[in-house]
Amino acid sequence: MKAGQRLSGKNFVMLHYFYPPNLMLTYRFKLHLRPKTTSAAHVAENIPPLPPGKTAVDVLADFLRYLHKCAKIYIEDTHANGPEIWRKLEEHTEFVLTHPNGWEGGQQALMRKAAIMAGLVPNTREGRARLSFVTEGEASLHFCLQCGLATEAIENGDGILIVDAGGGTIDVSAYKKISASSHAYEEIAAPQCHFQGSIFVTKNAEAYLTEFLQGSNFADDVPIMAQRFDKTTKLRFANPEDPQFIQTKVAEFFEPSIQCITESIEEQLDSSGGQISSVFLVGGFAASNWLLSNLKDTNKVVADGAVSFYIDHFVEARVAKYSYGTSTNIYYDCKNPEHTARSKRVYLSLDGYPKISGAFDVILPKTTRVSETQEFRHGYLRHDTDKDSLRIMSSSIKCFRGARRDPRWMDEEKSLYSTLCQVEADLSNVPFRAKYSTVINEVYYESCFDIILSLGLTEFKAFIAWKENGVEKRSPAEMVYDPELLITDDEALIELPFFSSFAIASNMSIRAPYSGPYRKLVLAFDVGTTFSGISYSILDPGEVPEIRGVTRYPAQEQVGGDSKIPTIIYYDQEGKVQAVGAEAVREGIEELIQDEGWVKAEWFKLHMRPRTRSAEYVTERIPPLPPGKAAIDIFADFLRYLHKCARTYIEETHANGADLWRSFGEDRTEFVLTHPNGWEGGQQGLMRKAAVMAGLVPDTEEGRARLSFVTEGEASLHFCVQSGLTTEAIKNGKGILIVDAGGGTIDISAYKKTSASGHAYEEIAAPQCYFHGSIFVTRNARDFLENLLQGSRFVGDIPYITDRFDKTTKLRFVDPDESQFIKFGTLRDREPNLNIRSGQLKLLGTDVAKFFEPSIKCITRSIEDQCQSSRTQITSVFLVGGFAASNWLFNNLKNTFTPRGLDVSRPDSHTNKAVADGAISFYIDHFVSARVGKLSYGITASIPYSPIDLEHVERNRFTYVDFAGTKRVNGAFDVILPKNTKVSETEEFRHSFFREDTSSTSENLRRISVPIKCFRGWREDPRWMDEQAELYSTLCYVEADTSHVQLSPKVSQRTRGLYFTLEFDVILSLGLTEFKAYIAWRENGVEKRSPAAMVYDPDSVIQDAIPLI
Repeated sequence: MKAGQRLSGKNFVMLHYFYPPNLMLTYRFKLHLRPKTTSAAHVAENIPPLPPGKTAVDVLADFLRYLHKCAKIYIEDTHANGPEIWRKLEEHTEFVLTHPNGWEGGQQALMRKAAIMAGLVPNTREGRARLSFVTEGEASLHFCLQCGLATEAIENGDGILIVDAGGGTIDVSAYKKISASSHAYEEIAAPQCHFQGSIFVTKNAEAYLTEFLQGSNFADDVPIMAQRFDKTTKLRFANPEDPQFIQTKVAEFFEPSIQCITESIEEQLDSSGGQISSVFLVGGFAASNWLLSNLKDTNKVVADGAVSFYIDHFVEARVAKYSYGTSTNIYYDCKNPEHTARSKRVYLSLDGYPKISGAFDVILPKTTRVSETQEFRHGYLRHDTDKDSLRIMSSSIKCFRGARRDPRWMDEEKSLYSTLCQVEADLSNVPFRAKYSTVINEVYYESCFDIILSLGLTEFKAFIAWKENGVEKRSPAEMVYDPELLITDDEALIELPFFSSFAIASNMSIRAPYSGPYRKLVLAFDVGTTFSGISYSILDPGEVPEIRGVTRYPAQEQVGGDSKIPTIIYYDQEGKVQAVGAEAVREGIEELIQDEGWVKAEWFKLHMRPRTRSAEYVTERIPPLPPGKAAIDIFADFLRYLHKCARTYIEETHANGADLWRSFGEDRTEFVLTHPNGWEGGQQGLMRKAAVMAGLVPDTEEGRARLSFVTEGEASLHFCVQSGLTTEAIKNGKGILIVDAGGGTIDISAYKKTSASGHAYEEIAAPQCYFHGSIFVTRNARDFLENLLQGSRFVGDIPYITDRFDKTTKLRFVDPDESQFIKFGTLRDREPNLNIRSGQLKLLGTDVAKFFEPSIKCITRSIEDQCQSSRTQITSVFLVGGFAASNWLFNNLKNTFTPRGLDVSRPDSHTNKAVADGAISFYIDHFVSARVGKLSYGITASIPYSPIDLEHVERNRFTYVDFAGTKRVNGAFDVILPKNTKVSETEEFRHSFFREDTSSTSENLRRISVPIKCFRGWREDPRWMDEQAELYSTLCYVEADTSHVQLSPKVSQRTRGLYFTLEFDVILSLGLTEFKAYIAWRENGVEKRSPAAMVYDPDSVIQDAIPLI
């Protein structure tokens, strides 16, 4: 099409100046064929009307006829024996028509009709088959490839972006090479089309000139001025600072188009996961210096590329830009709130089942990568008492044009659904099955068929498929387009009648029913540094589990709207609990606190942290514990309170709630506790002890087995997966990063999907945990305030100002150029030197930004580390947790990583319940099948001495000769489970060891206690305990009773006396998310194991207790 614009351009200019009165100029008629979408609403007023009695198809047919004539003359005049060549090829000529990216089946049908009217092909199936379509974006890609323009850009596997800036539309397409040995490409983002081409720059100029010259002697000259602008000024304009007439105004004419192109490129970068490294600007508009085009012969791009498309056919896979499907009736589920909300549309089908109409069954989802031969099909049923009415099948193919990934109902965002086409099939030869309906007490017939969708090359196709005598039949790929729907997406939706004879049923994927033998309750407690929450699920045999949240707590003001409560406890002077959670921040409690002398416990969770160097600074940044209280005591009190809240909520919310709670008994409640990624066996041991103290489970092996742990990072992954947030991010085997930004810690975890058919994930990098949560932003603010207000009369207001900062300023801060105001006093409070006026403290935005800086730097560096550590490319980052509500944090991460190819996003709602809900999903769904060891685990051992090993020679002073006469060296670190090792849930790592003694009854052989150590450094192969000794720590002790092992005496090569050897294995496992260690040995040829119980080194956890004064 653009080649035609080039061929007839000179005639166009001549007609514009000199056409006689009896001729009507027709131009920009192509835009009358456009889809009538909301984004193109401005087009109608910016394009000339069609001549009277002419449709856009008529005009296009005339123009195609003219182009065909021009091609014939050119070939006949240029080639040797040209007329003969033309005669031989005329009946076998194939045609390729180009169109904007945004055009669909309706526009292709109109173009096909115009081609038939123009005499290009006959109106037969064979004739229509000689006509192909290609988007202008894909044609431009072919041009760039066959000209060698994209060679360098694609060598490293990066994507390229084609921006075809034409007269009417801006077409943006993204591709990457998928085969190193050949020219094979795929779309990596859905192509875009915008009506902001160069003609709209001219229209903006014309509108300005019309207004500017209105009422002057030059008003009649506006059309010629606009044309001169279009032919000269628009192309040569390059600098808005040039001191020429209205130059700065000219830049405004371009602004909508340039902004459109810029935003579209950014969107494509986001959608493609940042895989794009080069942008190619082509098309007529690319000749504008203001668009900084460097391409030559740009007007030839689409026409030449269309021929290359037909010959070379580089693109093997494309991305669906909409969700395609059909209106459907589905089985009614009375437990589904979406169904009950539409109960008025429920009807009883002829097969006796209640169904609900108005669902949208997505056959081909938006942004799905589709190969040329790939088909998408769904099966349906049709019932009717009249067999003849089943013989002709006709179904509407619809598309959803909105941003939602999972459109489900036709009554939601109605204006975004449109009927794309009608597909028909003749089922006259199908022997329909007769069935008896108990609903109407007569026979009805059932027809089974599939609807199949395909993108083909670049043309959307739909089929109906059915079985005849066991053989699949298909309708032709011919679609009957509704002429009223070809250029509109504002149709009226027709609901099916109550007893519809055309009932389409579709199966919806749901979580599998619970298969356990009896009812069970699962409670997840997410005890956060600043806020905590509860989620639960009641597991009934045969029922599909649902995840619910506790949304009502004592003294909570925002009933039903908040799933979390403050992690705060007040104790009286005797150490008894007086107020917890929302009770601790209720109105008027300040007087009680002062009068009774209550002591506040907050951020107590951080006192249970591992004692690592990276967390040394935390001690001075968090409040001390109340006198006489250890962190485990407070944790137990808080768990006891959460358990009470869960019971109250279930009893008050569910029908017969008290009976329901009693039905769980004392041993049918399972608990899941969440903790930061950086917590280890020691912290899990403390949490288990606190759960026992709180009365959640008894201190027995069976009781402890009812308690599970999950990291906050893994819980967040489960939340994202079961919420459908990662669906797009995990295609093509790419990795995703979960950043759980909480109050105290930043937990970062990386995963990839390992199963295309289900939800199976594995860690692809060791999870990380940092103490840089939102409370440290608040602490930085408090330090600043203390320094600012020191010695002033406002020093007593610092706690209140800090609290206001924490609850308001910290969340709404978005721009360091804007000052922030915190109201804390009255209108009389004024101190200009301190930026206090009318009871408000003014903080410079640059100062507020500094409060965030350590946390943002930490998260940025950690994301970079995870991307570097992972062997799988990470393309998406999900930001969850309470700190994720900060726009400043989110914008910083997005601005930092989007240009690097990472798509940073955060759930739109309920970030504060991600961990609790995810913990329940962890228990039920169990998505993660493999994890990565974040440290090197092993034990101290002696190894055979080698005189040629310099490291052995340097440690000669640590050598000895064992009873067998072997010289050995002490102090080696035997790594059993190396750092960064991928570990499945059932996988075990074991190494063999032995002990020797001269007495078989020696305690050294009758009872084994082995310290399990870990190395926390960066080295992948730690070998000696005296190298970086401070980075080794004792994780736990594992013990075994080996008194029943029968030991045989041996003769010592060193002493010539008798000695005994006990051989055993040390076994390590990551289990689910809990580290486990065992000792295994042989008794009478049978392997025995110690229980998976570990005695934790008390020095590995912080002792917080302060003597009661």
